[in-house]
Amino acid sequence: TIGISVLTFLPISAYWVQLIVNFLWSIIFVRFELLWLAAADIVLLLVLIGIMILGFGKVNRIAGDINIPYFLWVAFATYLNVATIFVN
Repeated sequence: TIGISVLTFLPISAYWVQLIVNFLWSIIFVRFELLWLAAADIVLLLVLIGIMILGFGKVNRIAGDINIPYFLWVAFATYLNVATIFVN
């Protein structure tokens, strides 16, 4: 039978949700300039990436490790987003 295990369902779900949240961040931050909402969005994105990394790591360590630079990049973007709030 074709099925998806519980072990792979959560990280794959986190992947798709973080993809949508990542897409929405640009619209919220750049187009609508809702800086606080964008900050909440990007913090949610960090959490989802963390869940994704941990889940992928349980299936395949390399699959988890390869997403660490993405997590670090989004953490830096989070810092910039919050700094923009305080500067403006």
